[in-house]
Amino acid sequence: MPYARAGAGIVNFSTSTVRVACTLLQGTTPVQRVIIDDNDARRTTPTVVAAAGLTAAVGTGYQLRLEVRDFVASETVATGPADDTGVAPTDVRIRHHVALTLGFDVVLERKPPRRY
Repeated sequence: MPYARAGAGIVNFSTSTVRVACTLLQGTTPVQRVIIDDNDARRTTPTVVAAAGLTAAVGTGYQLRLEVRDFVASETVATGPADDTGVAPTDVRIRHHVALTLGFDVVLERKPPRRY
């Protein structure tokens, strides 16, 4: 049986999508160097999800589900080289993340028998 669904939500990035750092060895001591710094690492953004799929019953209370979903969110990206202080110009870009999901569902709904 085909279906479609849509949703909206909020994504909270716990780490920066702009900051770039590396770890180098000075002798035997690891030292971290920041290439692009980000003073505002945590960001919250609205998201939208659209999905379409097919379900097929494979037994009483079980079904297979095949779904294609598009997760749309904005993220901040660096658009140029960093200056001497490590700050780079940034811009907000809309990103699409498409996923194909194959699922096995256990349906816990119990329908009463029909009486005629």
